[in-house]
Amino acid sequence: MPRQLLTALLLFLVAEELIQWLDPAFGLAAVLADDDATAARTYGRLPQDGLLQAAQPAALEHRRLGQGQVSDCLSAAGLGSPASLPASAHWPFIGREVEAALVHGLASHPTAREKGNALLAVNVAAISPAGASAPAGQGEEHMRQRIILDTDIGTDIDDAYALALILASPELELVGVTIANNRTDQRAKLALKMLYETGLERVPVAVGRVTETGGSVNQYPWAEDFVATQPIAQSAAEFLVDQVNQHPGEITILAVGPFTNIGDALALDPQFLQKARSFCIMGGCVGWPEGATPEIRPEYNIVTDIPASQAMFRAGVPVLMVPLDATMQVQLQADFRARLQTRGTPLTDALTRMLALWPHDTPTLHDPLAVGMLLDPALCGVAEMHIEVDQEGITRPSAGEPNCRVAVTPRVGAFLQLFMERLLTQDLKRN
Repeated sequence: MPRQLLTALLLFLVAEELIQWLDPAFGLAAVLADDDATAARTYGRLPQDGLLQAAQPAALEHRRLGQGQVSDCLSAAGLGSPASLPASAHWPFIGREVEAALVHGLASHPTAREKGNALLAVNVAAISPAGASAPAGQGEEHMRQRIILDTDIGTDIDDAYALALILASPELELVGVTIANNRTDQRAKLALKMLYETGLERVPVAVGRVTETGGSVNQYPWAEDFVATQPIAQSAAEFLVDQVNQHPGEITILAVGPFTNIGDALALDPQFLQKARSFCIMGGCVGWPEGATPEIRPEYNIVTDIPASQAMFRAGVPVLMVPLDATMQVQLQADFRARLQTRGTPLTDALTRMLALWPHDTPTLHDPLAVGMLLDPALCGVAEMHIEVDQEGITRPSAGEPNCRVAVTPRVGAFLQLFMERLLTQDLKRN
C-alpha cells in the first residue's frame, strides 16, 4: 500500500480513537473547524485544532468530530472517501515524528496536543497562491466592515502582522491608522510604508502625541528613509473623533496598542465610542482558569496608560476584549514563517524584513487574533464580564453589569489557518 494512502487511512481511524480517549480523560472534544459549507471551501478543514483546550460550556459549545463527520466533511470538500485524500505532495509538514504519533495513536503520544495542531499544517500546505480560492467574500456582494486600527507598530512584531491581516481581508475596509506610544513619528513611517508598498497609500495615517512610554521602535530601520507619503495633519485623537461623528454607527475601532489615543479622544468627545459601530481591543488579562494565564497579571497595553484604560472601560460601551488569556496560545512557528518568507509579495516581503529586525524568535499573534475576532467571532469562545482597571493596571473581573465580551478560549488551528490563508493568497502591490 502506498505510504501516502496508509497515512490518509491512519488519519481517518485516529479521529475516532481520539474521541474515545479524550472524553473520559478530560471531558474535552475535538471540534469541526467550521460549518460544512466553510469546510468545503478550505480543504475540508479536518480536526485542525488538534485537542481543543478545555472551555467552560458557557464560553464555547463543543461539537464532536466522529468518524461519520470526517467522512461527511471530506465529501463536502469534494475529496471523496478518506482514502482519496491529497497525495504526498500536499502533505510536506507531516514528518516522521508526526507519522509515528499517528501510527501509535495521538492519545498515547507525550505531546499529543502539539501533534494534533500539526494537522493544521496539512491544510496550510495545501494552500497555493495560484490554485487557492479567493478569501471569503471576495468578488461577492457584501458589506465591508469599516475599521480604524489604533496601533503602536514597531516594537512587538504582532502589530505589523495585524495590519497585514486587515489589508489581506476583503471583508474589512481600512478607514485609517492611528499611531500611539512614545516615538509615534517613527511608528507612523512603518505604517505609511506598509500601506505604500501594497498600493494602499490612500489610507490616512494619523499620529498620536509623543509619550515617555514604550520600548524601542526596533523595526524603524526598515522605514527610516521612507518619504513617499506623510501622515495627515489631524492628530490621532482628532481623526478618531472626526470619523465617528461623520459616520456614526459605521466604524469599528480596533485598538491594539497602549490606549492613549482612545483616552485623548474621549477627552475631546466623551461620547465618541458610543458613536462607533463596535469597539475591540487587544489588552488585559482576566486569569481565565483554562487560559494561557490562569493567574491575573499586568498587561502592557493597559499598564502603559492606566488613566486612559480606566476611562475606556468606564465609557459606557460594550468592549470586545481579546486578552493574554487567549492570545498567548497563538504563536507563529518556524514552518509558517518560512512559508510567508517564500511567498514573495510586497506585503509578505515587508513582514519578513520587519521580522528580521525584531529582537526575538517566535512571534505571539496577540493583535492578529483581535483582527480575527472581527472576521469571525466564532474563533474564540467568549465570556461576558464586568471589567474594571485598578490603580496598578490590572483588569479585574468584578460584580456588576457586564461591560465586556472577553475572548477566553481560542480555536488556535482555525485562526492560524485563516491567518495563513489570507497572507498566502493575497497579491497586494502597487499598480
